[in-house]
Amino acid sequence: MKITIIFSYMSSFLLVLLILIPFTTASSLNDYPIRIEKLYLAAVTSNNTGIIIPVTIKVFPGNGNIQIVDPGGKVSTSTILSIKYALSLASIMAGREKTSYNYEIIFPKDTDIAGTSATLPFTLVFAAILTDTPIREDFSATGILMPNTIVGNVSGIELKYNAAIKENIRLFFGPYIKNTPGVYYIPTVTAYEAYDTLTKTELLGSTQEIILPKTINYQLFFVNATREFLNMTTNILFLSPAGYSGEALKFYKLSENYSNKGDWYTAASYGFRSYIDALSAYAIYLEEKAPTKYKELLARLEKWYEGNYTQASKGLERLGNYTYRHLNLWNIDIYVNAFIRYSIAVDAYQLYKATGSPLQLVLALARIITAKQWASIPLIDKKMISYDTLLSAYKTLYAFTKTTINYFVSMKYISNQTIDVLPTINHINNVLIKLAKLAYLQYILTSDLLSLQPPVFSPYLTPEYIVELNKTISRITNYLLYESGTPILSALTTIDVGRTYAIEMENLTTIDGLLVSELSLLTMYKALYMAPVYSCGSCSGSTIHLPQGSGTAPPPASQTMFYVIAIILVSLGTFLAGFSVKKYYG
Repeated sequence: MKITIIFSYMSSFLLVLLILIPFTTASSLNDYPIRIEKLYLAAVTSNNTGIIIPVTIKVFPGNGNIQIVDPGGKVSTSTILSIKYALSLASIMAGREKTSYNYEIIFPKDTDIAGTSATLPFTLVFAAILTDTPIREDFSATGILMPNTIVGNVSGIELKYNAAIKENIRLFFGPYIKNTPGVYYIPTVTAYEAYDTLTKTELLGSTQEIILPKTINYQLFFVNATREFLNMTTNILFLSPAGYSGEALKFYKLSENYSNKGDWYTAASYGFRSYIDALSAYAIYLEEKAPTKYKELLARLEKWYEGNYTQASKGLERLGNYTYRHLNLWNIDIYVNAFIRYSIAVDAYQLYKATGSPLQLVLALARIITAKQWASIPLIDKKMISYDTLLSAYKTLYAFTKTTINYFVSMKYISNQTIDVLPTINHINNVLIKLAKLAYLQYILTSDLLSLQPPVFSPYLTPEYIVELNKTISRITNYLLYESGTPILSALTTIDVGRTYAIEMENLTTIDGLLVSELSLLTMYKALYMAPVYSCGSCSGSTIHLPQGSGTAPPPASQTMFYVIAIILVSLGTFLAGFSVKKYYG
């Protein structure tokens, strides 16, 4: 009788195990998806003809893996890199972890596609998937993306656009160019704009007025910074003969003007620029006219640099220690900005030592002064971000930066040596320093990409372009304010200075560089507030929303029949077990 009972229990266990196997594999990449999207890629053939390539994207519960289905094996490595990069960037844009889903990207048979111009369309679709947002299928797009979502120029735009129109596509996103190919072409400054237009939603919410904490006397820092630069500039202008002041006098007067208005953000910026110009012009004058005094000047500047370097180093260490105990976005932003200025100064000074360029020494001195100034800004006591969150954000940004570097190396926009910097960052123990070093690496990358010739990013600048860029920065700033409860000082100054520079008719390239650098920082800060994706693949009794035109295939009839048979067998096994137990105990 005991043997009968044991046999019944074993039968029930085996049958339960049998029924669980197909349910487990149903969540794998080999089974039916939870969402399907169609994407129409615009491309140009080798014989210079525009074509549209229909691509299918299947979404499964998973861990962020991408499987490329490429019958014929003609999809290039650069295109595959752009797809992986697009997923990482979309994840940060959407504020959602990319690791909840796996993706199967299915290309038509013998698709011959190369390059990275599909980055923009893939980013838009991935962002919609991660936010569970419906997305219309009748669109196409072309463009590469900076790691801060700014859309870059690509070749063959008109050919791609015309091919899309022939396929009845009436929404075509592309980079901001001078001559758009048609009425359905939408010039796009950042991927955020394209996403909002495509989905009719606002990924970052609407722009609202930023409320500053009343407990912080942030104005005092800019007052002191302005006065320090103006005092130093006054002394230099007194020594410089007429005709050797460059634009220093113009910037000096602008700094005074905005000081009188109480606009200390802009006053400090113009004060910095007046100092740079005045000191550079004076050094060039002495180098040409008075070699002995020139050498004396370099010696004084080096000594002055070393003194400010010591103060900046101590201030940065003190700031870092405090921030580590009080992690919030205000403190982190101040630390990162001080660190970036400190790093610029150190690199410029090393370059001066290698080349003897006085301009590099002037830059090093001016930047180490600003690093010292930023390290003196008052901080906030409240602690908003946990250490685990900081560590998680760093890991996300490290992986993203690595993917970004591979992406741009594939286009030969940056050298392959850039990737060698990453392991040195990863070996540092202090996570805050690691995050700041990543920010500096992003700063250098942004500068390199903006300096590409011919221009790839922001090739055609207009006041409207600057307004849209400034609007995106304001929206992200408000988004992060809502998420963190604290404003971002660098963003406040950038928005304010950018607006004033536009009023003063500054060179659009100058304004663009200012805004783009801040947008890179804000994109990194978004990673501090990444949320898991709501994945119904891991839920019971729930379904994921499927946009119109998408759908999931039901399980095959044979699989359904297997489930039914398994359930019957389990029920029978349970009955036999119960019958045996009852009989054994009388």
